[in-house]
Amino acid sequence: MPDYQRVLAIINPVSGTHNPDDTAKLIRERLEPHLSVVEVRFTTGANDALNWAQGAVDEGFDLVLVAGGDGTVVEAMTGLIKGPKLIPLAQLPTGTASQIARALSISLNLEEAIELVYSGRTVYLDTAYLPQHDRYFALISGAGFDARVMEAPRGLKRRLGFFAYVLMGIWHIFNLRKTDVTLELDDHIKKVRAHTVLIANIGRIDDIDFAIGPDIWHHDGTLDVIVVASLSFGDILRLSWRVLTGNFSNYRDLRYYKARRVRIDSKRPLPVQIDGDPLGTTPLEAEVVPDGVLVLVPQHYVPRKHESDPRQRSTEPEAV
Repeated sequence: MPDYQRVLAIINPVSGTHNPDDTAKLIRERLEPHLSVVEVRFTTGANDALNWAQGAVDEGFDLVLVAGGDGTVVEAMTGLIKGPKLIPLAQLPTGTASQIARALSISLNLEEAIELVYSGRTVYLDTAYLPQHDRYFALISGAGFDARVMEAPRGLKRRLGFFAYVLMGIWHIFNLRKTDVTLELDDHIKKVRAHTVLIANIGRIDDIDFAIGPDIWHHDGTLDVIVVASLSFGDILRLSWRVLTGNFSNYRDLRYYKARRVRIDSKRPLPVQIDGDPLGTTPLEAEVVPDGVLVLVPQHYVPRKHESDPRQRSTEPEAV
């Protein structure tokens, strides 16, 4: 018998290119024969996933299953964090990129992903909090070029998928301008000139051996701050090649820092994004929430931590 008996399934009908009715049918066919309660709800607006997840415990659910993109997943994570007790979150990755699922080694095949309700295990995942906005994020928040790339219209994303972001990147790459940036990293202040500053919680996908920086882990209790200053098209290509090949050292226009609390301020206001959603302009503040949410992952997933990480919290499955 599965560990979970009462599941709230939240479906974003406009995420990615999936057919929401087919997704709902899959959920019911795979879960209803073996679980006591399977309730399926379709989001119709902002904060539906957040509110439903926040109330899931009080409604008697012991698992929240989200079929949607990273934005919907983070909404549900936020609701679970704000709820009275942490219960696990499972994913059916139907978004354009589904980076959270990829980082947790969750299959993008929906039929395989839903089997984790029966075969998966739970681990804690760090999240990050923006106190100015009372918002949480799981992937990356940032100021500058990345925020402009994320402005891709939903219609373009539905037609082109990930390549919509590539197109937006090419569109903005020729308008890059540096500005004076002040970074507060815990108790230290650094002044740099840059056009982009990223704050990464999730920045690596082990299954494809890809990371946007060195020693980036989403279980280490810290945030990774990435400062980018490359301007010319040639420099951008060289920087991209370094990231793709994992060569992060000795490059003047790419700097890395770690901190538990981060504040970004800039002489010229830079646009801000949080997990792909526009969020005004700088200043931007963030703080890590160690072990902020409980997620369902495959048995083979290994939540590695940096060697210097003092926390040694168990990642064995927990009874719900």
